[in-house]
Amino acid sequence: MLSLGNVRIPGQFHDKYFKQDKYNRPAGEYDNIGLFLGNILYVFRAAMGDFSLFGPAIYLTTIENYLFWIIFFVILVLTNIIFLNFVIAEAGNSYNIVNDQIDQYILQNKALLIDEAESVLPKMLRSDKYYPKYIVSR
Repeated sequence: MLSLGNVRIPGQFHDKYFKQDKYNRPAGEYDNIGLFLGNILYVFRAAMGDFSLFGPAIYLTTIENYLFWIIFFVILVLTNIIFLNFVIAEAGNSYNIVNDQIDQYILQNKALLIDEAESVLPKMLRSDKYYPKYIVSR
């Protein structure tokens, strides 16, 4: 069991921080939720970029330190997979929205190009046989 930041487990961390207020010691904000969930939140917080959390790691034994880093990297990979899955889902949704309306965009751009071509030509070069009878431009 990891004891990182838990003052209830005897050890160097307990000896150094037991008498301090829980909000002034490292990982003291996790005292009320339990050791297991506190360690998971601790690693999530570190995965989000709060690297001040690694200070109490010097109080871990070698096996606990390996376990901490294994859990850290597993949670780091899982959070990245969840985030990338969200980004891919949003990109796919945007693609579907554009793909559903692509025909409308193409027809609108064709009408704008026809309108522009007709407005650029001088009146003596315009002929009714080259252009449709009606062009609706807004």
